[in-house]
Amino acid sequence: MSSNQQEALASLKILVCMAQADGQILAEEREALKDAIMTVELPEGITIDSLLEEKTSLDELIPQITTPEAQKAVYNSAYTMAYVDGKCSGSEQVILDKLNTSFDIPAGHRAILGNAVSGLKQVVDFSAIEKIVDNQEREDNIRKTILNYATSSAVLGLNPIPGLSVVSSLTALGLTLKMMNEIGAKWGYAKGQDALAIIGNLFGGLGAFAASFTVYLVVGTLGLFIPGGGMVAAATSNFALTWAMGKATNQFYASGRQIDRATLKKVFEDAKKEGKTAYADNADAIAAKKKDTEGELNTLNDDVKSGRITTEEYQAKVQDLV
Repeated sequence: MSSNQQEALASLKILVCMAQADGQILAEEREALKDAIMTVELPEGITIDSLLEEKTSLDELIPQITTPEAQKAVYNSAYTMAYVDGKCSGSEQVILDKLNTSFDIPAGHRAILGNAVSGLKQVVDFSAIEKIVDNQEREDNIRKTILNYATSSAVLGLNPIPGLSVVSSLTALGLTLKMMNEIGAKWGYAKGQDALAIIGNLFGGLGAFAASFTVYLVVGTLGLFIPGGGMVAAATSNFALTWAMGKATNQFYASGRQIDRATLKKVFEDAKKEGKTAYADNADAIAAKKKDTEGELNTLNDDVKSGRITTEEYQAKVQDLV
């Protein structure tokens, strides 16, 4: 195993440790991690299931993460997994403290992560969205809405903030939440609480949903086992997950908010596979949007990294841009 592969594998194992921090990996977290890990080629003899079941000491793993980029990527993902659901447990904090001490993460970097997570749950302005009564018009409108949001999420995956791609990923996650609320408004529901209820039914909570995004940060930053393909993997994941959440949300409202959890999960899983195909089908449109927004995104990336704008301002400006 090359040194790069060893570092990559240790990075994934640390995220598994974070998922195991409270005693066991929830079924939804397991599926999210498996979905992410499937994008990489594991060394011979190591399977996804064995990786998720393995109990490994952090003290053994941490010394294997040697490059600054890898250290930040692992910390970024671990921090997000711990805090994105609004409550970091004591066992999760122990892991973060150990990573922080070992990797010497600057306080300013931790502050940016904290602001990015706290600004995640921004909701759409319902005053600008009217209920669409006609069934066909609503279906066509929502289909376009899902494609637009999925494309924007993919663009963020293709153009992350260097060293802070977690902020780009959280911004994509915020776009997905806004899309879900917007779909609800078009069905005539504007309370803004259904998005978290849908995520709870599909993943068990926002934290496990975020794991689907954040594990890709390590994949993308290191290049791992797919050198040069990390950003494409993140973009594909962003697109497919946003697409699937849009389809599941629309089905949730089409059922009168009465769909059972098992059926909703099947809708989501089928749509996720469909989303990966849709990403390929819309590759030209995604590339065009990336080209159109690249200059402004690069400026915003530099501004937030240098501290000229806050993370909240970055997220708002990016959402307006894409």
